Amino acid sequence: MNHGGPAFARPASEDKFNEEHYPPQSGMTLRDYFAGQAMSGFIAHYSCLIGEQARDDTRAKRCYQIADAMLAERAKAGAT
Repeated sequence: MNHGGPAFARPASEDKFNEEHYPPQSGMTLRDYFAGQAMSGFIAHYSCLIGEQARDDTRAKRCYQIADAMLAERAKAGAT
């Protein structure tokens, strides 16, 4: 499965002032980030609808489908 790589990776770094060392972090995947953004849209839209029946697990599944479609389009465009 294409997860799109890390969305907010951070290389290892050093804080010379405080003499602290920070390990690298891979961050969340781009797929998770895209799905989270899609979920924000669903929540913003559906929170104002009365009688909306979609279940949260159904919305979550749909958000990952949207994220997968976004990653597929990125791949077609040659993005990495």
